Amino acid sequence: HVVDGFEDTNAESRFNQKKSAAIRVLRVGEQSALDVAEAAKAFVAEKNKELPEGVTLQVWSDGSKFLKDRLTMLLRNCVSGLILVFLSLTLFLRLKLAIWVCLGIPLSFLGALWLMPMPFMDISINMITLFGFLVVIGIVVDDAIVVGENVYTVSQRDGFGVDSAIRGAQEVAVPVTFGVLTTIVAFIPMLMVPGVNGKIWSGIGLVVIGTLIFSLVESKLILPAHLASMKPREKDPDKLNRFDRFQRVFGNALQWWIHRSYKPTLALAL
Repeated sequence: HVVDGFEDTNAESRFNQKKSAAIRVLRVGEQSALDVAEAAKAFVAEKNKELPEGVTLQVWSDGSKFLKDRLTMLLRNCVSGLILVFLSLTLFLRLKLAIWVCLGIPLSFLGALWLMPMPFMDISINMITLFGFLVVIGIVVDDAIVVGENVYTVSQRDGFGVDSAIRGAQEVAVPVTFGVLTTIVAFIPMLMVPGVNGKIWSGIGLVVIGTLIFSLVESKLILPAHLASMKPREKDPDKLNRFDRFQRVFGNALQWWIHRSYKPTLALAL
């Protein structure tokens, strides 16, 4: 027969060489692990004031720390990536273009976050999905950079406006689209793993695929619409501010190096 009760054993629990009892606190349903951890710590701090002498409560193992560290790492990588992309595009191209390209990263992430609670995804922010965001952060802005740079090149050649923005986006639409689609296809097998491992790996794949889909939409439809309003730069150097003059000198030096050094070397190598 089955006895549903307590068992008398010789097991003994000690903490800091004193008799102890352990209580495991877990989140339930839609609760946030970080909120539950903070609530538990607040309870421990408050309850210790009421306990008799010789009895204390202490936090021994905080699993939410790993989630918090992963979130911090993601935010740090996001910020550093945005800064590098912004500085590079600002130096080489235009300030407005740099701003709109950089906005593609948070917009794509927000789109993926919007999809996560949907029934066809049904995933939450956890250690696994955060790893998916870390994986995709390095590739999510690539298509926006290619489209933005080509729109700027066509606009410089044919004049700024809606037509140049459309033509610049269309010229690279096929390679950029297939570049994103091949990356999506590479992560689809993660959605097909059976069993418990499948639940883990599918979280990474769904996050990466959702983010890349939104980055594709943003780079093909939203970004060109914003770049269509760019105006041609003032040709008179005396009317430019200090930053624009520095950028023009930097850009001219880069163009000189491209045409005089890089292209001949590339042609020779090919």
